[in-house]
Amino acid sequence: MATPTQSLIEQLRIHAANGWQAFSDEQIDQSVAYLQRERAERIDALCRQEKASFECGPLLWLTRHTKTENPQYEEQGLPFLSGFPNHGYFVPLFEAFLARHRQLYIPKSRTMMTSWAAAGFATWAGQWKQEETVIQTMNEDKALHLIDYASQLLRYQEPGLSRLHPIRKQNAFSIVWEHGGAVDAVPGGADAIRSFHPSLFIQDEAAHIPEGEESLNAVLPSQARIISISTAAPGWFGDICSEYGEGKELPPYTKRGHRIQWTEETLTRKGGMMARLLFGRSTPKHGFPWKSRRTQDLQRKRER
Repeated sequence: MATPTQSLIEQLRIHAANGWQAFSDEQIDQSVAYLQRERAERIDALCRQEKASFECGPLLWLTRHTKTENPQYEEQGLPFLSGFPNHGYFVPLFEAFLARHRQLYIPKSRTMMTSWAAAGFATWAGQWKQEETVIQTMNEDKALHLIDYASQLLRYQEPGLSRLHPIRKQNAFSIVWEHGGAVDAVPGGADAIRSFHPSLFIQDEAAHIPEGEESLNAVLPSQARIISISTAAPGWFGDICSEYGEGKELPPYTKRGHRIQWTEETLTRKGGMMARLLFGRSTPKHGFPWKSRRTQDLQRKRER
């Protein structure tokens, strides 16, 4: 049996000699609308795939089927609206995002676009996978900026995709989809995260977030997956990334005696910029509550 698309193509072939004059305006409008829906559904199926590739999955959507604004476009000689760049190191980065590691820590140098990549991944996960993500940043301005970036991805994506994934509610700090999924942005502070129960928790510039370690410990009991990203700074984030490399385990003071095995991978970009990926491989039932060495030392001093 011929599909509706095949029937439409056959009609177009039959009437090709006479051109579009053989069709009424209503038939033309219906044909165009149908073809647009077919195209949107085909793209939707490709973007939905959980693969790290520029041919399908989140990177296909970010690079070819949506755009964001570039405020510095004149100085850089670039278009005001453009898709996500297709740097090769984004493939292993998105492989890490898609692997659903219990904890993923990414120390990185600037201009790697790692934070934007994480925000793009969170938006993709909300739209296609009904994930509920909370992104924590240093302050309210940064939170507003990240939600605005996510909003641009939705505003400038192909209209057919927007029709397939309607938004139910949107404000300066939150996006909620009609069929499930959400992205929320909150400023630093452990209390800011306690009212949320996300499936994915992302910290942007984690080493610089006020009460960043306390926020992480507040999230751990919820079993949310964690992606923590930051440039260098002394403190708890630096402790994790310097002490727990390949094959090492969390220290003995980890609650309930849990251990986590780490795997490390390094991403590089032209110009010497880099990011390290630290993957938490095991997934104990009760998570990985922990305290950094600095916090442990302070606690011991108070106990004395």
